[in-house]
Amino acid sequence: MALTYEEAPAFGALRQGEIVGPLWTHHAAYPPMPLARNKPVAVTSTLVDLSVVLSPDCDLLWDYEARFDLLAEQDSSAEHPNTVSEVQVCALHSYGQLRPRFAGDRPGWTRVTGNQDERYHRLEAARVGASDLYFHDLFIDFKKVTSVRTDSLYEGLTLESVRRAALLPETYVHHLVHRYSSFVARVAIP
Repeated sequence: MALTYEEAPAFGALRQGEIVGPLWTHHAAYPPMPLARNKPVAVTSTLVDLSVVLSPDCDLLWDYEARFDLLAEQDSSAEHPNTVSEVQVCALHSYGQLRPRFAGDRPGWTRVTGNQDERYHRLEAARVGASDLYFHDLFIDFKKVTSVRTDSLYEGLTLESVRRAALLPETYVHHLVHRYSSFVARVAIP
């Protein structure tokens, strides 16, 4: 079955399997401990052109409903039990970004492109719906999952600094999430 991405919704809750970007992540370069008052903290910023949302649809929908219903009432959405503080995302890499990691390792690269390496997942090249938008092969590295504050992500979408690019069809989302959960659930063997 050939992949065709669905067009992303223009508004509403984020979706599991939704492709968003560009996405900046900012991390304080400070240990997780109290800060001295007025002490400046260095921040490391990273730009990722495209990322795929891995957080579950049900959590994202409940968060959206609680967050935006509560905002209308001027209550604190952070206190609501259905909100999600951060959305799990994973960067999407192009062939040119990922292939150099396997220089001289043809069998390893063949495993990656054939979706036989548990650490990586390949999304085949495809068009987005009936639009002119086309993605070449995209690769996910499950060791590079990160999270983005939910309120910041929705603010980026509102300000249009982050765009909703596409949505994976449901069967592909199920396959992707199954592979990701298998990777995370693996048992370490020395």
